[in-house]
Amino acid sequence: LCGADKVEKLPPVAALKGAGTTESIIWRDAERTFKSEPLRKQMIAALEAVADGDYHQGMGYFCGFLLLVVDPPDVSRILHRVGTDEFYTPGYWKGQPEAFVRDAMAYERLLEKRSPEVAAHLKAAGLVPEAYAQKWFVGLCVHTMPFKPLLDLFELFLEGGHMFLF
Repeated sequence: LCGADKVEKLPPVAALKGAGTTESIIWRDAERTFKSEPLRKQMIAALEAVADGDYHQGMGYFCGFLLLVVDPPDVSRILHRVGTDEFYTPGYWKGQPEAFVRDAMAYERLLEKRSPEVAAHLKAAGLVPEAYAQKWFVGLCVHTMPFKPLLDLFELFLEGGHMFLF
């Protein structure tokens, strides 16, 4: 559980705008993620427990997937650990994810060195790294991979931290 099993109690968090109402971005993301009302409520509860006054959809993507394979109480602890521990994605799941932007730019430089043709093609198409790397870094590939490889990716990510993403 990436050390999440050691998180006995989640720290208090600042409520998001509209928390507990249909005005909440978390509520709207849960509605888009699950048709099932019980899963929606679990997703809202898990996210509101860890979104400390700030939120990015990437956290919702990861949460929705985790709710399919992990017990709900463990989901919040995993999200807390992954979202706050320097080893994982601190700063990626914020409304203004500066850490992600920094890492996306570093990824672009690595791509230029390792696959210059691909980097040139993306640049010629006018794509910035914040656009094409978002599903990888922030969304942890939830929207781009089949479940079996995605579970393998999560396992490697939880073992290797954010450096695995590079």
